[in-house]
Amino acid sequence: CRLPVLISSGKCGQESRFEFENGVLTISGEGHIDNYTEDSLPLWYDYRQFIEAINIEQGITGIGSYAFQSCVNVDKVEITGNVSSIGGHAFNSCVKLENFTIPGSVTSIGDKSFYNCTELETIMFLGTTEPMIGDFAFTGSRVEAILVQVEYQGEKFGSFNAFKPSGKCNEHLYYRIDDRSLSITGEGPI
Repeated sequence: CRLPVLISSGKCGQESRFEFENGVLTISGEGHIDNYTEDSLPLWYDYRQFIEAINIEQGITGIGSYAFQSCVNVDKVEITGNVSSIGGHAFNSCVKLENFTIPGSVTSIGDKSFYNCTELETIMFLGTTEPMIGDFAFTGSRVEAILVQVEYQGEKFGSFNAFKPSGKCNEHLYYRIDDRSLSITGEGPI
């Protein structure tokens, strides 16, 4: 039985680096995380089952294809940078991931980015205009609607309904959602 070699830090882009410690994979530096393929996967792939959280820090501008595919124990992803793209298959088969916040800076989401994320139920998009969304981006997930900001322009997010945290039901009624609680105010029938 051959055990995987644990490479705890290294490059993952021209000017981006990774560090793995205590179950957390942190990506830092500048620029885009490399694009990978099924035949050429990132250095952390051999110990992906030990990764529980992913932090993508300020300065990272793109998440490459296949970057975190099959990180089966990841249940938290935090993106603090100005990421503009999420590559194809980037989070494919991250089966413990339940929610994901897409930064407003994202303009494209690749094919099968969240494919087979079987526990993924909540997506929050922080932007105001819909990004380009690749084929089967959320297929195999439990996502039924995308939560968006009040300022979001549009009724749809890809094939999903865009659901705002507050708005107008009709001419005299308004709704607001806070912590899974729906409040309706005003007068008249719904």
